[in-house]
Amino acid sequence: MNEIPLDTVIPRYERVKSAIPAAGSSVYLVGGAVRDFLLGRPSYDFDFIVFGDPESFARRVSTTLGGRLVVLDERERIYRVVCRGVEYDFSAPKGPDLPSDLAMRDFTINALAANVSLSPSPVTGLPGGQDDLATGVIRAASDAAFTHDPLRLLRAFRFKAVLGFSLDEQTRQQIVLRHGLITSCARERIRDEWARLLSSPHAFGAVRGMDETGLLETIFPEISAMKGVEQNRWHSWDVWGHCMATMQEMETVIDDLDRFFPGRAGELTDYLKEPLGAGWTRGSFAKLVALVHDVGKPETRTVREDDQASFYGHENVGAEIFLRLGRRILLGKKAARFGRLLIKNHMRLLSLAVSQQVTKRAVARLFRDTGDALPALLILGLADTRAGRQDPARENESLDVIDEVFSVVDEIKTRVTPLLTGTEIMRLCSIPEGKIVGTLKSELADAQAVGTVTTKAEARGFVRERIKNHETVA
Repeated sequence: MNEIPLDTVIPRYERVKSAIPAAGSSVYLVGGAVRDFLLGRPSYDFDFIVFGDPESFARRVSTTLGGRLVVLDERERIYRVVCRGVEYDFSAPKGPDLPSDLAMRDFTINALAANVSLSPSPVTGLPGGQDDLATGVIRAASDAAFTHDPLRLLRAFRFKAVLGFSLDEQTRQQIVLRHGLITSCARERIRDEWARLLSSPHAFGAVRGMDETGLLETIFPEISAMKGVEQNRWHSWDVWGHCMATMQEMETVIDDLDRFFPGRAGELTDYLKEPLGAGWTRGSFAKLVALVHDVGKPETRTVREDDQASFYGHENVGAEIFLRLGRRILLGKKAARFGRLLIKNHMRLLSLAVSQQVTKRAVARLFRDTGDALPALLILGLADTRAGRQDPARENESLDVIDEVFSVVDEIKTRVTPLLTGTEIMRLCSIPEGKIVGTLKSELADAQAVGTVTTKAEARGFVRERIKNHETVA
C-alpha cells in the first residue's frame, strides 16, 4: 500500500489539519491530488470529503487560512476555500462510510483517499484501483458510474487524453450503450470538460475514441451529415475523415512549431496560449475548429460535368452552422466569433497559393478581414493542406505562402505609428506598467494596421473595450 506525504502535497497543510479536531470531523483528501502524487505529476485540485459538517469545516479552514469561502452547491453541500491562488473544495461524503463513498466515484484511478490527520497517510481505494493507475487503465468505479453523472462519459476521454491511459473494454462498452445520456448534462459542464480535453497536446486519440463509441456525434450531431460525403481528387477521405485528419494534423503542427515555422515558434506558442474565454485558449479552440471546418460541405455539394465534386460557398455555410453549434454548446461569444472567422476564411490560404502571387494588397485585405485570428488561420490552412491527398509539393507551396504572408504583415505593422503611447494607455486604464500595457499596445497596433482604428478617439475607445478582456483573464 502506498503512502502520501500530505504535508508536502497539500498547500499549508498544518493549518488545514489544525481545523479537524475543533470541527469534530474526519477528513480525507480524495481523487485527483492523490492520483497525481502516485503518478509523479503536479496537482492543482484539492478535493476533500468531510465526515461531519462540510460547511462548518470549510468556514474554519477559511478563517485559519485567511481565505475566502464560496458556496458551490448548497443542496449537495459543496464548499470552496480560495487562498493565495489555491482552491480547496470540501464536500459531504456520497455514502455512510469511506468505502461506500469511493464506490460512488467516477473511475477507479480517482477512487483514492488519504486521511488528512496523518502525514504520511496510507492511500486507500477500491480493489484494483492502484493497479489500474500503475498499468494506465481507465475503469468505471461501478456499473452505475455513468448514470450517476453522465458527464463522466466525456470525462473518461479527457483522462485518456491528459494521462495517455487506455479505456478498459467493459467501460468502453458501457459508453457505447449509454452515450445518449450526455444530453442530460448542463451545456456549460459539457463545454468545460470538452475545453479541458482539447487543451491536451494528445487530444486526437481521445476524440477518435469518442467517435467510435457514438459519444462525439451525440454532442455534435452536425457530424453525422459529413459522414460518407465523397470529395474530389484532392482528398483521400470523405468529408468527415478529412476533418478528423485535419484535427490530427493541427495537433501535429502545434506540437512541432519549430519545424513548420522556424524563427516564429516562440511568438506562435504565446499566441496559441492566449485565452478566448469560457475555458478556451486559441490553441485548444483551433483544434475544435479543425474538427468541423468543412461542416458546410454536405449542404453545398454538387457534381460537375467532369464527375468531380464541388463545394462552392461551403465556408460561408459552415461559418453559420458553427455559430449555431456555438450557441448550443455555449462556447462563449468571443470564441464563437473566432471560430466563425476561421471557418469563413479557411479557403483563402489555398486561394493565395493557387494564384502563385502573394501581393501586399491581398495580404493587407486578408489581415484586415481576420485581424488577430490570422496566425490561427494560417496554421489551420497548413493542417487542412496536410490532411488532403499526400502531396509534398502542395505542402511546401503552402509553407512558402504562409512565410510570405507573415513577412508582409510584419512590414505592415512596422509602418504603423501608434495612436497612443504606453503612458497614455496606463493613464487611460488606470493600470501600472507591465505585460498588459504591452499587450494592449500590440492589439492597438494590429487594429490600426487593418484599418479598424484610425483616430485617437477610436484608439481610446478600443483600449477601454480591450482592457475588459484582460481584467476578466486576470
